[in-house]
Amino acid sequence: SKYYDAKASRENPRWLNIDVKLTRKTRLLSLKELRDHPELAGMRILRKGNRLSVTPVDPREWHFIIKLLGAA
Repeated sequence: SKYYDAKASRENPRWLNIDVKLTRKTRLLSLKELRDHPELAGMRILRKGNRLSVTPVDPREWHFIIKLLGAA
């Protein structure tokens, strides 16, 4: 491969590939809707300066969001 990393080996990989699979599609949740729930007040995604695509979600927050979506 033209992207080969000579410093990587099977025993000491420098890059990982994780396969993901879509299990269900839900409606979109707006930031306003997330902000409307005090249970999510500490959520990192709601702080200024955070990129939406790379913010961690605490398990408690995740379970609450699932309930909001009606999937729990």
